[in-house]
Amino acid sequence: MSNQLARDQSPSVTDGRTLAYEYTLHDPVYMTRPHTGRVDLTRVPDGTEIYRYECDLESTAMWSRSAADPPLRAAEPR
Repeated sequence: MSNQLARDQSPSVTDGRTLAYEYTLHDPVYMTRPHTGRVDLTRVPDGTEIYRYECDLESTAMWSRSAADPPLRAAEPR
């Protein structure tokens, strides 16, 4: 992201167990339009084992995009 990145964010608790994090990213250098998203984080019961997850580009593309979408390509900075 560039030094012109701006982020609007709005966290809220929806049901006492779920944190809803809504955001919009604005970066005129790298993005042609703002990107808006939402992440729901649900509290797990005490004692639940949480495993480490290594994130990489292939895993991210697999879980956040449709198989019909074209491959990801980085845009040239303006």
